Amino acid sequence: MRYCYRTEPDTASFIGDCVNKGDVCLDVGAHKGVVTHMLTKRVGDKGKVIAFEPQKERIPISYRQNEPKYVISDDKTDDKTD
Repeated sequence: MRYCYRTEPDTASFIGDCVNKGDVCLDVGAHKGVVTHMLTKRVGDKGKVIAFEPQKERIPISYRQNEPKYVISDDKTDDKTD
């Protein structure tokens, strides 16, 4: 996941400036988990990252790329389209 700091430099900079060890963060629309990964590294063992991804097929990717103890995902999304 080292590439995430090269592909998301502004986000990485913001997280570095604003997120501290022990913080609780919310990643809405976690997609593949790039930002979730950056947040989990920043908050450390005492912090928590709550990641929400409405596309069920993306959730396993986020879990594989991040440590599940930091990631809480809600896969109870409505599959209906209007």
